[in-house]
Amino acid sequence: ELSISLVAAVPALAISWGLLVGLYRWLQPRAPDAKRAAVPCRMALVDLERSLAHALEVEEAEAAGGAYAAIPGDAAGGPAASVPAWGRMGSMRRQADVGAAPAAPPTRPIVSEAHGLVIFQVHRVHQEAMELFRSADRSSRFSEWPALSADLAQLAGATSTAQRARVHERMTHSYKVFQR
Repeated sequence: ELSISLVAAVPALAISWGLLVGLYRWLQPRAPDAKRAAVPCRMALVDLERSLAHALEVEEAEAAGGAYAAIPGDAAGGPAASVPAWGRMGSMRRQADVGAAPAAPPTRPIVSEAHGLVIFQVHRVHQEAMELFRSADRSSRFSEWPALSADLAQLAGATSTAQRARVHERMTHSYKVFQR
């Protein structure tokens, strides 16, 4: 009788032990995946790189001789040239509106827009890095936060776009947060 009860009890104990271990693992909080948590910060840095490349293009185009070629509505076939003369209800728009050519915006706002976009992207990287380091000890001597925040402040400072690109390149290679 004892052997039959043991044969019946051992599988029941194994199943209940497995259920308890599974329930314990399911309820215990896991450590966050550092690579997955850093993805928004890395993506913000990629957007910053694109903005820096665009700002360098705009500056080179301005230095090479004037207007930047990617001004919307500037060339024939742009949004302003493709607007039909007929209105929504079929009535003809005023002749002055149809014949008026849109004035091309000056080059300088394009450069300032590119610089503003770079500053915005630096702010985005800063916000994502702050969110990433929120739960970490920022004051530890092993923390990357003090050097990272100093580099982000240098990026936001009034420097040339080429210098910003060099700082960005150094950041991508130096900080563990930005590496895959």
